[in-house]
Amino acid sequence: MRDKSSSVFGGWALSMISEIQVDICFLGTDGFSNLNGPSSPSSSDAFIDKAIIAHADKKYILGDYTKFSRKSLYKICDWNQITALITNHQADATRIAQLNNETKVILC
Repeated sequence: MRDKSSSVFGGWALSMISEIQVDICFLGTDGFSNLNGPSSPSSSDAFIDKAIIAHADKKYILGDYTKFSRKSLYKICDWNQITALITNHQADATRIAQLNNETKVILC
């Protein structure tokens, strides 16, 4: 477990995720301006996120308007693999319209 974020990672976390099935998951993203899906700066975090997505019925990505212009290294999944992106009203309307072609966008 990481002290700073209290998050789990690595083989133990992956084996535990493979043993469960959840109704809904909420995952963050560091940005997606350079990729066609949500992303993470950490390959191990992206790997864990992919496993969580595979074991969830409904999958939501949380990303405020700043994530539309931020880049990151490792793609977590394609937009069509998630239920919706949840973002705020400050997000660029053109980008929201583009993403609506691939997944639902929920504005809060």
